[in-house]
Amino acid sequence: MAGTSSSSSGDGEDEGSSGGFKQVTGLDVWESAVLHVDGDQHEEDQQRLQGEAGKKAQAGPVVKITGMPGKHVPPGPLSVANDILKAVPPTNGWLLQLGYEEAADSSSGGGGDGQEIKTGYRIYISGDTLFVDDLKEIPKHFNEQRLDLMLVHLGGTTIPGPSMPLLMVTMDAEQGFKLMQLMDPDVTIPIHFDDYDVFLSPLSDFKDKVETEGWGDRVVYLDRGEMYRFKVRK
Repeated sequence: MAGTSSSSSGDGEDEGSSGGFKQVTGLDVWESAVLHVDGDQHEEDQQRLQGEAGKKAQAGPVVKITGMPGKHVPPGPLSVANDILKAVPPTNGWLLQLGYEEAADSSSGGGGDGQEIKTGYRIYISGDTLFVDDLKEIPKHFNEQRLDLMLVHLGGTTIPGPSMPLLMVTMDAEQGFKLMQLMDPDVTIPIHFDDYDVFLSPLSDFKDKVETEGWGDRVVYLDRGEMYRFKVRK
């Protein structure tokens, strides 16, 4: 997918033409960047709409990416100590809004800033976080509108802790289900649950939990190489 990005907050960094990413934009929590997607199909659609009376053309397909909160360390003394020692790195999630930027109305003499879009599909990616109170602010961010898809990082990743044999730094099955209840997505796809030996909560725990709670029909499981396809509403 080709495109250009514009950031509503955060600094962009151009790495030149030496290969790899050509533009990098860092996003803090609640900061957004918009990727304008190039595509021949969009141009064909606009030509068709311009020929149909009463139809309003759109400026183009976009993906709006917003940084979401996340924490590896539970609140309390451990979190305070980690703020000082920086032993466990910070983490975050992302909200992707796939849709279309409305074309500017030239008759009004104004133009859009490219940040407000007509969202046709929402994806929340949890990132490597625990289920912490900060996550409860996320549904409020998109006004509790429809969340189409959630990619939830599971596994119960553990590391040696200062006051206990192991410290869990990512969600296990119980916390993953709590996140499903909070976000209420149409579809949940669990990911990042068996890449390392430090994962102590197998996917089977999550499967058992969602089936017991009656949410099993809202989860899709993908093996490596499999794809989940969806359409963006217009």
